[in-house]
Amino acid sequence: FALVGVFILIMAVVNFVNLATARASYRTMEVSIRKVVGAGRGDLMLQFLLESLMISSIALIIALPLTQLLLPSFNEIIGKSISLSIFTTPFGITILFAIPIFLGVISGIYPALYLSGFGPTSIIKKFNAKRGRESIRQILVIGQFIIAVILMIGTITVYRQMHYITNKPLGFDKDQLIKIDKLPFIDEKIDVFKQEAKNITGILGVSTSNFPLDDVRSGSTISTTPDDEGWVNTTYMTIDENYLPTMGIRLVAGRNFLAEEVELTSEGPQKILLNEASVRALNLRPDSIVNMELYDVIGVKCLVVGVIEDFQYESLRNPVEPLQLSSVKIGAPFRSATIKLDPRQMKESLSELEELWRTLAPDKVFDYEYMDASMAQYYESERLAGKLFLIFSGLGIFVCCLGLFGLMGYVVEQRSKEVGIRKVLGARIRNIVLLLSRDYIRLVLISSFIAIPISWWGLNKWLDGFAFRTENSIWIFFLGGLLVTLISWLTVAIYAY
Repeated sequence: FALVGVFILIMAVVNFVNLATARASYRTMEVSIRKVVGAGRGDLMLQFLLESLMISSIALIIALPLTQLLLPSFNEIIGKSISLSIFTTPFGITILFAIPIFLGVISGIYPALYLSGFGPTSIIKKFNAKRGRESIRQILVIGQFIIAVILMIGTITVYRQMHYITNKPLGFDKDQLIKIDKLPFIDEKIDVFKQEAKNITGILGVSTSNFPLDDVRSGSTISTTPDDEGWVNTTYMTIDENYLPTMGIRLVAGRNFLAEEVELTSEGPQKILLNEASVRALNLRPDSIVNMELYDVIGVKCLVVGVIEDFQYESLRNPVEPLQLSSVKIGAPFRSATIKLDPRQMKESLSELEELWRTLAPDKVFDYEYMDASMAQYYESERLAGKLFLIFSGLGIFVCCLGLFGLMGYVVEQRSKEVGIRKVLGARIRNIVLLLSRDYIRLVLISSFIAIPISWWGLNKWLDGFAFRTENSIWIFFLGGLLVTLISWLTVAIYAY
């Protein structure tokens, strides 16, 4: 986004160059007189560069208080805490003074070279812009709007992807689920907490596990043979018998754990549940793996009692990985609770739950988090990208339209006699508006067609970072180009009118 900010600065520089060169005819007399009285080209270049430096310095003086004023709102939008304190350091002060000098020079150097090149005889000649100069202006306008169209298409695509991953079914019911991490109870009190919590009005399910679903930090390895081949790496969790119904996870084959199987040790093979991704990795089918004995990396036998449907316990950037669920708490005590609430009685349920917590752990704060809000943090960077794309695309289009507005002022002024003659001959206002605006709208359309393949390539690269993604549709890209074209046309049409 720093790069996008630089692009917007470039767009502003392009506007300055375009307007300075477009209105060059108004300064031919000044340049000619100065040359007649002895000014050299170097003197004129210095004058025009100083004018550019003065404009960028005034802009900086206005921008600093505006930035300070808007910064709290910007911080609230992006969820960060940015300040201008860096500009109170020697390095920051140096940058602050360097910005107007740098911008003044790069925006003023071409107009200075162009304007100082007029000869003394320009005063007695009707000034006509060279075709090459007009072509350069058109290329600069096209470059500006390519950036604007890419930003607009990027904004639409980011928001489409965010809507997709927010609303995609995850394979379990994350709504009205709360999680409590790091239960401050011993095992006996955890069982009491579970039983008492189940009796609270509005609580539909209570389950415990060693980790919360969105923060699993252990793994294991399984194989159909004890030999050193065919091993499948799995994410590993220990859960109780209430976990599947509380989470809304569906069984594909076999059965759930029984209450008596949730224990500290296991007689015989350890009972496990596998997801479909694990079964596929073992090159088996759900119905054939049920009641099969597998081996873990240290040679312990595991009995598969059931297969669950794949569900997304990680970010949608990643495919569903193999998952192994065990009911044996060896080395992995239950320290996380997941509770399903009735949406009609959530306030009352949470109040009673807090009272129960105070009874069992009076010195600990009752701290819980909604599962959907917790999992939404996976996509914080994408959400921030969407907001910043929206802000930057708005700024980019605004800067482009400012440039068009200024250029249209020049065009309208230059063609005022033509407009008068056309009106006398019966031309209607809409014909004149189209006449004056069509050249620039043509440039915007060209920009859109150049920007579409660039956007297609760049956004597909970004979307490839998601295992689950929305598909790019060509209408999205044409919509982005059409929106920028309409906004631009309104800008020039209003001035032309």
